[in-house]
Amino acid sequence: MTNNPIWQIIILVTTSFCSWIFGKLQTRREKAKSDLEIIREAIAPQLESIKVLTEHNNRMVQMYLEEQKERIQTEGENKMLKAEKDDLAEKVSKLTQKVDKLEKIIQKLTHEKKPPSA
Repeated sequence: MTNNPIWQIIILVTTSFCSWIFGKLQTRREKAKSDLEIIREAIAPQLESIKVLTEHNNRMVQMYLEEQKERIQTEGENKMLKAEKDDLAEKVSKLTQKVDKLEKIIQKLTHEKKPPSA
């Protein structure tokens, strides 16, 4: 039966058709791979830009947090210094009152020790 030319033609056509189908599928797979490569190449610069911007953003956030921490610390120091200033102002006021009292006492004592003029 395989010597019959019709069977040889049928086998040849079937083999050719299968080869054509396989080639078509292979071409589609290669095109899909090629399309993926094109997409990867197109996306790669954007991904790199995103990576760089993310790193820059992370550095900026870290700097911001450090500045916030420093500002909070400075505000705490400022409150302490204001409280210390108020305390010192109160002490100066009390000392000023004591000095005034002492000056009055000294004036009284100096007036009492002066001999009366005759």
